[in-house]
Amino acid sequence: MKTTILTISLILITFFAKSQNWKSVPLNDTIYYTTPPNSSSNLTGNYLRCVFLDSLNIIGNDEVYFFHPTIENGSWSSSQICIDTSGPSWMGRQYVKKINGDEYYFNFLGDSILLKTNAQLNDSWTCVTDTAGLFIISTITNISTQLIDNTLDSIKEITLQAWYNGNTTTHYCNGYKIVLSKNHGILKSLQWEDFPYNNNQNLLYHAHIQDVHSRVNSQIESIDFTKIDFGLKYTPGNEWVFENGNGFGDYQNLSSGNSNGTIFTYHDSVISGTWLNAIEFEAKYLRKRKRALYHSYYIPPNPIDAGIVYSDSVWIATDTLTQNSIGFNLHPKLCTEYIQTDSSFYTQIASVPQYYTLDTFCTFSILETKNYSGQAIIKDTCYKMQFSVSGYTEYALKNYSSLGFYEGYNKAHDWTTQLTWNNHSILHYFKIQNCTQGIKFNVLALSTKDYYLNDNISIYPNPTKDDLFINLADNSNEIKSIKLYSLTGQLIFEKKKTNSISLENTPKGLYLIEIETTKGNYRKKMLHN
Repeated sequence: MKTTILTISLILITFFAKSQNWKSVPLNDTIYYTTPPNSSSNLTGNYLRCVFLDSLNIIGNDEVYFFHPTIENGSWSSSQICIDTSGPSWMGRQYVKKINGDEYYFNFLGDSILLKTNAQLNDSWTCVTDTAGLFIISTITNISTQLIDNTLDSIKEITLQAWYNGNTTTHYCNGYKIVLSKNHGILKSLQWEDFPYNNNQNLLYHAHIQDVHSRVNSQIESIDFTKIDFGLKYTPGNEWVFENGNGFGDYQNLSSGNSNGTIFTYHDSVISGTWLNAIEFEAKYLRKRKRALYHSYYIPPNPIDAGIVYSDSVWIATDTLTQNSIGFNLHPKLCTEYIQTDSSFYTQIASVPQYYTLDTFCTFSILETKNYSGQAIIKDTCYKMQFSVSGYTEYALKNYSSLGFYEGYNKAHDWTTQLTWNNHSILHYFKIQNCTQGIKFNVLALSTKDYYLNDNISIYPNPTKDDLFINLADNSNEIKSIKLYSLTGQLIFEKKKTNSISLENTPKGLYLIEIETTKGNYRKKMLHN
């Protein structure tokens, strides 16, 4: 009888321990994360990355989970060095889950990083110790609930503090909060692969980022960033102002050298939108267009011929639209490490470095893609870096989900790094139902002096932590006023006759700055971080 009771008790204890375990990273599922908008890394903020668990091994009572591999231990400076295509993810190569709920992650030196998922309020423990004897203490500072993917879930906040020789010490992670949820994985995490160290030079295709990474709503997986909601976009009353240009060389800088290009600035105002059938949509809108033709023939120190020719057009346009048959969704395993040129990296000919940023405005997700095509990975006797001897291309594109709006650039450089083929696009303003971004202006009122300002005015630093300075290359030009707007077009403040503004009392975020000068107006986005 005693034996039976003891056996039942052990089974219940084991079941209770298992049932209390929280799920940090689920198996065969992708969790996406972004860094803060004002990230401390050398990359732009809102950097997007993910984790995916490939497999699970049971060793005794331990569960060992393995992350999908990435690329590291290569060299950007040599095409003769083999690279490791099965390196660890930014969360490490694997993590071990104990029966009591303890989880161990491992950095690039093999140091273990402990998360106690079953710890209770005010419990503390040593999370990790580095090679110099510095150690990080983790403390449960809050237990509550939070709405995650429209479902209420339990969460625990773990606050970090560095210690050395029995005293607290400075460290980038001090005050950071790791947030666990019971059913939706880690909500806020650090880059365990190189934690708690400041840098890991072995990282090749995933950047060292010290900031806390925050989980993204799971719906990001289902967004097709090429699909346009025609009914939403072409609702009567909607409007937008956008610009695109293309040409040869730095065509927006007339003193840069031999170059030429054309810039179109459009203002579209929707009149009507109607579905013709299940796949075709008819959109009617009033279009105002300014066309500016740049040309510059330059022999230092003076241009032989440089100027802008522009013309206006106004018409009612009627377009028949169909959805793009080839969609684009984020890759569930590779996420943002690189772009591949066929369906399987390990059999492909080449791939190029690429990363994404993810932002939101109103209800729209904004995905930015950046890559550099002068570098690639090729399959030789092993996988190696390859560098183009003929030049390289810089590419960046922001895509507004559901709207089909794009912002970015595509610049080609020859082997001397001289800019050759070049194009760009800017979304200055849009109003979609109750969502407004940017500042509306009369595109037909643009003149040579407005385009001229693109070449002769600069703002710095951008991003900025406090003061922003404006430099006018033309000494005969003067600043009349500087206006700072929110992205929704709300005027934050206005300064008269000054070449600098202070953002000390302005909340951090993305803003629009409009500079009125005696020779025209200048508009640009700027980041206060």
